[in-house]
Amino acid sequence: MQSSIAQQYQERIRGLTLKDMDRLVREFFLFSEEQGPFYEKITCGGSYTRIRQQMIEKVHSGSGTYPELLKLPKEEQEMVETYLSDTLLGLYGRWIAQGKKIPVDRMISLATDLLTDGVRKYCR
Repeated sequence: MQSSIAQQYQERIRGLTLKDMDRLVREFFLFSEEQGPFYEKITCGGSYTRIRQQMIEKVHSGSGTYPELLKLPKEEQEMVETYLSDTLLGLYGRWIAQGKKIPVDRMISLATDLLTDGVRKYCR
């Protein structure tokens, strides 16, 4: 089942690069919303860590690295990819834990801002 979910997500983000971060984040949140409560438990629940990690690895293995990262050594590519996926999953998990009180479009915008610019925007 997790392989099927990962494959469906891969198909949605195929061809997107870091320059498409707004679309990557949007697709992640919209895809996740379409999957329902079971997916939320897999994605956010502590007892599903192994299943979640298998899904992440499936997505990463099927999509390769982002072309923008190819100039970096492999270890640095992996660090950037880990930062992006862990941050996005962390934000999604917090949103779920808070009961989705922030509207999904605002959450997508907030996550995109944080992933592309960090906290600089909020420090002004």
